[in-house]
Amino acid sequence: VGCDWVVGSNATEDQCGICGGNGDTCTTIKGEFTKKLNFSDGYFEITLIPAGSRHILFEEMGPSKNYISVGKSDSKDFYLNGDRLISMSGEYDIAGTVGLYERDSDEERLKIPGPIKEDISLYVKSSLTF
Repeated sequence: VGCDWVVGSNATEDQCGICGGNGDTCTTIKGEFTKKLNFSDGYFEITLIPAGSRHILFEEMGPSKNYISVGKSDSKDFYLNGDRLISMSGEYDIAGTVGLYERDSDEERLKIPGPIKEDISLYVKSSLTF
């Protein structure tokens, strides 16, 4: 059964999640964050990722003493590394889907295949505020 629910069909979803699509209906957003941070409250918001996004990859380019944090965009609730707690490497429920958080020494990576069901905010959490 393909993604179109037809027996014997070879239909598959494209990277946008469209059954039988060719990938021309989605937009790839890629960037590098290099801004000097001001951690007056411990968390610095980097970006908002809208509901429906998929194939999310957020990673550090080198060792850092800070932490990647993920929270709900409309509240102070966190999915990962929030409320002054540091999460261990593993799978976490993030906006209705499972994300894989990896921390090896002083480098982190977060992969969320998605699609996420609500907007999320990505933060950097200062290790100096514990």
